[in-house]
Amino acid sequence: MDEYQDLNKCDLEVIKFLNKKGTKLFCVGDDDQSIYGFRYAYPEGIRNFTKEITPSKEYTITECYRCDARILELALNVINQDTRRIRKELNSVTGKKGEYHLLRFSDQYKEAEKIAELILQLVKEKGIPENEIIILLRSDHNASFSNVIIKKLKEKGITINQELKFDLFKLTPGRYFLALIKYLMDSSHDLALRTILQHTNGLGDATIDSIYNIAVSKKKRFHEVIDLILNGEITEVKNLTKIKNTISLISSLKEEFETLKEDANAFLNKIKDVIPGISEEFITDFKKLTTEQEIKTLDELVTFVDDLLIDAESPDEVASGVRIMTMHKAKGLSAKAVFIVAAEEEYLPGKADVDESRRLLYVSLTRARHFLFITYCNDRIDNQQYTGNNPRNTTQRNLTRFLKDLPIIKPEEGETFILQ
Repeated sequence: MDEYQDLNKCDLEVIKFLNKKGTKLFCVGDDDQSIYGFRYAYPEGIRNFTKEITPSKEYTITECYRCDARILELALNVINQDTRRIRKELNSVTGKKGEYHLLRFSDQYKEAEKIAELILQLVKEKGIPENEIIILLRSDHNASFSNVIIKKLKEKGITINQELKFDLFKLTPGRYFLALIKYLMDSSHDLALRTILQHTNGLGDATIDSIYNIAVSKKKRFHEVIDLILNGEITEVKNLTKIKNTISLISSLKEEFETLKEDANAFLNKIKDVIPGISEEFITDFKKLTTEQEIKTLDELVTFVDDLLIDAESPDEVASGVRIMTMHKAKGLSAKAVFIVAAEEEYLPGKADVDESRRLLYVSLTRARHFLFITYCNDRIDNQQYTGNNPRNTTQRNLTRFLKDLPIIKPEEGETFILQ
């Protein structure tokens, strides 16, 4: 139901026909967890379903078997700020209180230090396995957030289970290259197109968000808005010329793609000059990977990465080590202890849709079963100074509006915090 938006006449007629034949339609959905707006998913489909489809009956699940009571209470206080959501009663039935802490730090290095210390304490004193700990990030462009945390965790001897087995595809060249292949295979691939624009020099989050907001307002998909931009039908978007030039350039690669799609290495060599940040080391590592995994075609490469390396919802029992991932990829997962890093206004919501960002935080909060730690910094320095929605001449960060002044949670000094 996440991806339902509006039922068109054809859909309605089909459902009515099936209804006359005695067929019953059963759907499950939660508008609070609709977090994939960039995939054309909106909560209105869930909220309006019983109005659009009649006769229909609504059943509500009121028991939460995942989160302890206090964690669920905090999450509900956050999501209740959305006045348009479906009001629902939800109660924890774990029989435990659970605990959460909002920790404030001076900068990301102190933040990472404390996260590592708390993980060691959770493992040694609370008996929580490393694979039952998840660290969630709003975003991690160029690994600017995860690198700081990973370095500190490694110093403490903590095992890390990164979401990608090969860092090759976490770097800008790898992500861009894969997105480029997917787009050339299918020009309606929204996520691929979005990734290409995100990693194009001169096009930042503000540009992507402006396109996304137009898509939402016009009820169109991301690639459809791009088509309208290319046709000159939409002009009220940031960096218009850069967008047109970027899409024209990658579209011109179609001929090379058709010629070389049966040879992944040859295609990389042919188009390497258009891939941002590519190095000889990347090319060497890429060819080593294709040799080791016996990957020949571009189709095989995409299948390998999607099916084996980017399994965002891998079962908990097969994970080893502390997991570090973005908030979007945590949906469907849970852990005994969860850290939500950089809960700051500059990222949540940042320049993204406010309601969807609130839902994203709600989903992240409800990944925790027993322990929940939320961190934020007064300043983000060095590489992290240039992240988020903030003036580039300041390092200052602020607690997200979704938690600021919330009566049931107050900031604690992270550097002196002691877990009892």
